[in-house]
Amino acid sequence: MFSVTSLFKNGLPGLQSRRRRGVTGILAAAFYAALAVVLIRHRYLAGLTPADQWGVWGTIGLLYGGAVIVPVLGARGVGVMGRQLPMSALVRAGLVAALGVACAATLAPLLASGDPVAIANAAQTRFEAPSGSHLLGTDRFGRDIWARIVYGGRASLGVGVVSVLLAVVFGALYGAASGLARRRVDDALMRVVDGLLAFPRLLLVLVLVAFFSNSYGLLVVAIASTGWMGIARLVRGEVIRLRQRDFVTAAVASGAGRARLVLRHLMPNVAGAVIVAATLNIGAVILLESYLSFLGLGVQPPTPSWGAMVYEGRDALGVAWWVPAFPALAITISVTAFNAIGDGLRDALESRR
Repeated sequence: MFSVTSLFKNGLPGLQSRRRRGVTGILAAAFYAALAVVLIRHRYLAGLTPADQWGVWGTIGLLYGGAVIVPVLGARGVGVMGRQLPMSALVRAGLVAALGVACAATLAPLLASGDPVAIANAAQTRFEAPSGSHLLGTDRFGRDIWARIVYGGRASLGVGVVSVLLAVVFGALYGAASGLARRRVDDALMRVVDGLLAFPRLLLVLVLVAFFSNSYGLLVVAIASTGWMGIARLVRGEVIRLRQRDFVTAAVASGAGRARLVLRHLMPNVAGAVIVAATLNIGAVILLESYLSFLGLGVQPPTPSWGAMVYEGRDALGVAWWVPAFPALAITISVTAFNAIGDGLRDALESRR
């Protein structure tokens, strides 16, 4: 029966005991932490750009929606392939770290203590050690390292997530088409994939970036265009395995077209393996973007990037160790977090097969 009390309990993340477990509890904790940051730093909201304001409130909305909707769907772990998978300690730790890094990047205007690209009194503020005024110290230009790290997370995580999403969409469609095609067409499509996989990915990205202007959009497209082949092979193998199952035969007998067969029957059953592969790929792409930024071919200055920060601080390692150390630590935490999530989900899926 509807009541104000039930509405209050159902509307607040993590209020009921059944909502304090697994991914729900982590999302609820992240929601309250992000909300606390907004409330504490609310006086800075008016001065933010519209894009930054959308990012702040979008983060709050996504965390709230996830913490409230997931329990309604009955999730106590991670639901993949129509089954509920228990969350191991590895997945929990990775999810906490990944959410923390992502929230720090989206809430950067409220968390940063200053402008990440502003240079003022460089002669007096350069290479300041970590202190109360500069939490992680300053670089050779007197710029705050903490501000540059949280803003740099936008570039590094943005490239990783967006490029992997593009690669997953194209690779999944390509693999599904190959798996359902006739043998000769399937062989031809897979030979294209084998040919592309024969070239080192870093070399392909370097060639694409070197021949064109290395803008943010081109960087995302270059990484996505060199990362879909593994997804395609994975989806093809799963589609070939599943198309012999009774539910696929029944769908074909009932007159389902190829598009409906793929989107309604095959892809939901392939989603688990694709999610695991995508999660692992995000960590690899973050490293790849860091390599490119270290070489000066990634996100261009003055936009901060973790790889570029490590490159800028390489000569100051003996004088100001904090300049390259903290962005390198951010890279390590992010990559380890996504790899932990992917490894945990893979182990859970293999145990349910």
